[in-house]
Amino acid sequence: MGRAERVSTPKVILNPIICVPESEGAKYKEFNDCEIVTHPDTVKGLNPKRNWICDTFNDVFMIDDDCARMVRLYDPKDPFIIPIDAGVILNQTYELAKQIGVHLFGFNNVPNPIMFDVFEPIKLTGYLLGGAFGVIGWKESKLWFDTTLVGQDDYWICGLNAYYHRKLVKDGRFAFVFNDTFQNQGGQSNFRTNETEMKDTIYLRKFFGSAINIKKANKKGPTKNVPKTEYARTLTIPF
Repeated sequence: MGRAERVSTPKVILNPIICVPESEGAKYKEFNDCEIVTHPDTVKGLNPKRNWICDTFNDVFMIDDDCARMVRLYDPKDPFIIPIDAGVILNQTYELAKQIGVHLFGFNNVPNPIMFDVFEPIKLTGYLLGGAFGVIGWKESKLWFDTTLVGQDDYWICGLNAYYHRKLVKDGRFAFVFNDTFQNQGGQSNFRTNETEMKDTIYLRKFFGSAINIKKANKKGPTKNVPKTEYARTLTIPF
């Protein structure tokens, strides 16, 4: 929402569906040459929107509108994936997840070849990045997005999936790169603040206990990472 002129994801994946509030449908159609699906303006916030999308499509891959590119991590000499191949990869991962019988699937959280686990390229447990993940068989999954949370849809759904189903599909060979997280105007930036981050982390801790922890900054080495908020968190699945 609020980014009709700045949607970059159609340059990464061919022919996506952009889901926006009804009141913004016309503007998004003006600036974007792909299918636009609208939801009622009463659906406000990320978690209610995800519930609406999943209820509507049942099997769906959701990706943020500010995606910059998809990359392969096992071949740093040729990392960039063209849009037509990105669609093939998405469909192959979806079919694999369906055959295994999981309800969640996605890719590497970090677009850095150092984070590629060559000995376990495809994992059946862990955390999926909220910017790009898929659901399968939503209506039969027992899963839902808690609308008490402002954000943290990924931590919630991965924790809930682990509780009910124990497994997912995470293809670590590939990752998505995004622009301006926490800084891009519109979308979730209209709702998320440092205070909501704090409240969300406390709320997640109530449900998932010691599996949720505050993320520690790593300022050294090739995998250095400084959290964008002091209440950034980690989710550790204990199996």
